[in-house]
Amino acid sequence: MSLHAWKDGPRLIAYVDPDPKANEHLEVEGIWTAPWHLADDYHVYGVDWEKDEIKFYVDGVVVRNVENTRWHYPLRLIFDSETMPDWFGMPKDEDLPSTFSVGYVRAWKKGEVAAPTRTKTSFKGWELYIWKEKGDTYFSLMVGTNRLKTDEEISKASVKGLDAIKPKLAELNAGEEVFVVGKKLMEPPLMDQATPVIEYGKKIGLKVQGQSQ
Repeated sequence: MSLHAWKDGPRLIAYVDPDPKANEHLEVEGIWTAPWHLADDYHVYGVDWEKDEIKFYVDGVVVRNVENTRWHYPLRLIFDSETMPDWFGMPKDEDLPSTFSVGYVRAWKKGEVAAPTRTKTSFKGWELYIWKEKGDTYFSLMVGTNRLKTDEEISKASVKGLDAIKPKLAELNAGEEVFVVGKKLMEPPLMDQATPVIEYGKKIGLKVQGQSQ
């Protein structure tokens, strides 16, 4: 998952470098190793291209973040399947002919998004359950009560991934207390699961409590 900018005459590279050198090829390399064989099934690949950051997704999960220091010019979508003898080597005869299948393609441009209405309050604060299941991180934001929540209640209210819980936290009034725990009320979450959401909660003005392992 690399970023490139090739020179196509002085006009293209000039978007990136005001004084381009001849035949310059700009590259920001990155390697992500899939936990499965990609050709065994369809997968959803995505790129979130922002002014300051570029995110790469596989099946809805962020697998690489890159600071966008150069890519601020018009681009187009290209699907490419080619043989690279000096990189991956030549394909085996028994693997040919092969097919490069694309199920669908979607592209969109972000518009102005209204800030979420922050009206949710709770006299007893909020409980944010965090746990990991089959390699994915789940979050469940629930109103604080005097009783213990059941596993069924927690799981039913859960969302998968940090990007999914952020909008729910953003609905809470600034100053709301959020107590971060693991899958059970008195069980602390792991550090790598808790830290990003705690930092985000404090950033938007929530009083986040809880200690991670």
